[in-house]
Amino acid sequence: MKKFILILCVFFFVVGTYRVSGAEMSRSDKGIILTYNKALGNMIQNNRTIKKLDIAEEQAYRQYLEACDFSSVINTTSAAFGIMVFTYDEYTRARLEKQKYWYPKHMKFVWETVTNNKAIAIRNLTIALRGQYLVLSRAYEDVDIKKRKLDIAAKLHTQNLLRYKQGTINNIDIEESEYNLNQAQEDFDAAIREKENACRNINMLMGVEINTIYKSVEKTVTYSNKENSLKHYTDNALLKRLELLNLQREMDLNQLQIHILERTRAIEKYTDAIKEYKNLLINNRSLELKMEKSRMEIQKEIEDAYVILLLERAKVRSLKISLETQKKALDKMEIQYKNGYATKINLEQFNIGVQELKNAYSTALFNYNTKLMQLENAAGLGPAYMKG
Repeated sequence: MKKFILILCVFFFVVGTYRVSGAEMSRSDKGIILTYNKALGNMIQNNRTIKKLDIAEEQAYRQYLEACDFSSVINTTSAAFGIMVFTYDEYTRARLEKQKYWYPKHMKFVWETVTNNKAIAIRNLTIALRGQYLVLSRAYEDVDIKKRKLDIAAKLHTQNLLRYKQGTINNIDIEESEYNLNQAQEDFDAAIREKENACRNINMLMGVEINTIYKSVEKTVTYSNKENSLKHYTDNALLKRLELLNLQREMDLNQLQIHILERTRAIEKYTDAIKEYKNLLINNRSLELKMEKSRMEIQKEIEDAYVILLLERAKVRSLKISLETQKKALDKMEIQYKNGYATKINLEQFNIGVQELKNAYSTALFNYNTKLMQLENAAGLGPAYMKG
């Protein structure tokens, strides 16, 4: 009789603990289904870095317009005072021509640089969001897997309690069963905590209420763009990367100043003009060397990134083959179950294994698409490819 009462106490304690965790899950459910596009929209709308860059871009554009207005009224040859007209010397003419012709181009360069930096910041944040979103979706998948394993552990323990009552298993067996159930419960509780932490992390990145918990998270694994050849990415990078474009613009602006100094002949008489002229020539030579080095670094970076992409693709294909094999094995298991050669719990356990493989496959596909997106970014305006 005492043994029977002890069994009942253990049973109700275990079932009670399991139900409490289920209640916590229910309270966490806010009815919000999060998609990657929703997360991206929230981040772009609420992120402080992007807002600051929006303001900086507007200010730079205003300064560019002001520079255009200011330069349009500059007379670079002479100044009139009443009936008297004063002709500027060569160095003054050079300085005024710089204000009239060089300064607006320089301010346009500043404005476009801020605009490009904003685009790069958004791309960086997008990649960061994809990383956080993957962690979040995996956390939700893990909660589902751990709950299904807990359900099975609870069913097995219930069966073992009855078998223990009937005397078909001993104390060691029931203690092992109870340990397995407690371990499944701990794993489930840990998965809940990981899910909540993942929610907080992505909520901070999106700029929404930090304690928001989502009903479900959709793992978007499709990506509209297709993989291209290494030559395609390398050629694009060498044409479009912002580092190279900025260096070329700097050289063009320097060359304009050189042309102004030569055209006004200021370098024939004035020491300051000669010094400025020599510095511009040296600076342009330095920028040329820097561009050549950047081109080699970018080419190496794209080649490394392409290899990483190929490895991710191979991983996706390998997991796809494994998944197809396990699905066929599951079909056989279902036939065995219908014919009475396998238990329902065996079938459920096999189903969980297949689901874990499905999750691994979708994660690999998500990672592949992220690497492809990073490679495309690196082969365009930027940013530089990051292996992490």
